[in-house]
Amino acid sequence: KARLAVTQSVIVYGYGSSFGETFMANDVDLLIVHQGTDTESCQFAIDCKRRLAESVTHAHITMLSDSEEKHCRFIKAARAVCLGRIREDGFDGDLAALNASLPKLRRQ
Repeated sequence: KARLAVTQSVIVYGYGSSFGETFMANDVDLLIVHQGTDTESCQFAIDCKRRLAESVTHAHITMLSDSEEKHCRFIKAARAVCLGRIREDGFDGDLAALNASLPKLRRQ
C-alpha cells in the first residue's frame, strides 16, 4: 500500500515588543510551530528558521512542536500574533507574503 506524502507546514507567530503597543523594539521575536516531532517536521522547521533568519533583520526565532506549544501555552502567555503559514509546497510564496506583512503588522 502506497504511503501518502505529507506536506510539511509551520505556523509563524510574532510576539514581544515588536508586536505590542510599545514600538521601541530592536529585534523581531518570532515563533515557529511545527506539526510533529518526527525528523521531517523538525527538519522543515529548521529550514524555515534559517530562511526567516536570512530575510528578517534582527530576528530571534524560537521553534516548538505543536505538542510542546500546547503543553507550555507559549502563544497565550506571550500574546503572540499569528503571522501566517509556510507550506513546503509553497515555501517561497508563503515566505514572501509573511515578510511583506511584517512591517504592516508591527505598526498596528
